[in-house]
Amino acid sequence: MLTHYSTTINNPANQRFISAYQNQYKTLPNDIAALTYDAFGLLELALKNAPTPTRDEVYLGMIKITHFQGITGKIIFHKEITDPVKNGFIMKIQEGKLTDSFEFIHAL
Repeated sequence: MLTHYSTTINNPANQRFISAYQNQYKTLPNDIAALTYDAFGLLELALKNAPTPTRDEVYLGMIKITHFQGITGKIIFHKEITDPVKNGFIMKIQEGKLTDSFEFIHAL
């Protein structure tokens, strides 16, 4: 199965996210929770790049981002391409359960 997020992805950042999410909400996070977490991570980085927190400065801070390592994987922004390049995960399903993952990076 091809996906952009799973709780079976075994890296330290994802494991910390899962633990914090479970402590707060008493359930495993889904892909929307993970993507939202990464979106706020990008916003935080844009705010750090902005001299003041105005809309225009945050926008300029956002376009300074070229690489972002989120819990859903690597996100790469190219000036000549409007959509970011993002990795994905190939998940192994065995007996109806996700058992393993393999990360792949889309290359331009």
